[in-house]
Amino acid sequence: MLLYKLNLTHEEYIGLCSNDFELLHKAIWNLFGNKGSKRDFIYRVEHKKDFVDIYIQSSYKVVYSPKYGRIFGPKEIETDNLEGFFNFAVTLNPVVDKTINGSKKSKRIPLISYGDIKEYIVKVFERNGFKIDTNPDTSTLSIGSCTRNYSNTKGFYINTCEVRGTLCVVDSIKSAEAFKKGVGKEKIYGYGMICLTR
Repeated sequence: MLLYKLNLTHEEYIGLCSNDFELLHKAIWNLFGNKGSKRDFIYRVEHKKDFVDIYIQSSYKVVYSPKYGRIFGPKEIETDNLEGFFNFAVTLNPVVDKTINGSKKSKRIPLISYGDIKEYIVKVFERNGFKIDTNPDTSTLSIGSCTRNYSNTKGFYINTCEVRGTLCVVDSIKSAEAFKKGVGKEKIYGYGMICLTR
């Protein structure tokens, strides 16, 4: 698996995507070639004080230079044989699918309360072969305030929450798959890519 970092000033980030998650997805998509090119990527946006870093993980090489910013990489990363404890960071879209008034169709409901979001996070990671440390005495779990990310292009909001903490790998096969493909909803829009550090 290959890891790239796209570094931009805040002005370049606005120029790249106008702060629109659909346009950002297309801009990253275009780095991998023309319409017929193979793509298989997830990404994560980190807004910092003076710049924006976009981490892009893919099994394919970037073939075009970005219109804005500077791209670094690729760096080969190991996605198999994960074991032990890691610090993690991930941007999630905390939602649940619920049926309303006996309807056969479900509706995606954003989670608002801290307790509901925490429960969602723990379950998502458990399903994907990780165990998050939630012990009050040792846990470093940090759940940021939820914001609503809007796309003028698509015309809808995505509930957005930044999560950091410590986890343990309990299923190496599931965790490797999750590390490659991300977790949760809206992965094509920069959600669910897990960054792990020791």
